[in-house]
Amino acid sequence: MKVQQTTWANVQDAGLSTQAPPIPSSTPEPVEVLTDYTATIILNPTTRELTCSEKIVYTNNSDKEVSEIKLNVFINAFSASATKKPYVPEDEQLFFPLGKDYARIHFSDITALGQMLEFKLTETSLSITLPEVLPPQGSTEITLSFNAYIPLMTARTGADGRGMWFGAFLPTVAVLDKDGWHDEQ
Repeated sequence: MKVQQTTWANVQDAGLSTQAPPIPSSTPEPVEVLTDYTATIILNPTTRELTCSEKIVYTNNSDKEVSEIKLNVFINAFSASATKKPYVPEDEQLFFPLGKDYARIHFSDITALGQMLEFKLTETSLSITLPEVLPPQGSTEITLSFNAYIPLMTARTGADGRGMWFGAFLPTVAVLDKDGWHDEQ
């Protein structure tokens, strides 16, 4: 079997274009950022426990005043108490090949404007009561302090003893539109 090594000279000799495609004459409008996230995460790899501080700057892009903000806490879908699992029972062994090991998250405090906020975690939905009403186009900064546990499971967030995955483990603001908050379980 003969293997041919491709070099830059081979590409030029073959008559293939070496020029980058032209840049469009007009550039798209910049996208307005409505929510900005900053997180500090301390991981203990031995215990798979995380200590987190997450700052969320949220802009109310609706035409209504907002007195609460809802966040999706997707890691809770893999908690022991979750009533709606992101897998069918027949596939449970695929998610937990090393035995059942459930995710955990605990919010120690949530603040805005220097005040502790009231909050309620229900399954994968975190409702946060704001210290004052947020008008349309108004912004607020919320800080969440929490601990989380990454279970031994094969999913977006999980571990297998050799590596860890952290997909969708940080709380994120749910979508707010004319129909209200979309924080469905």
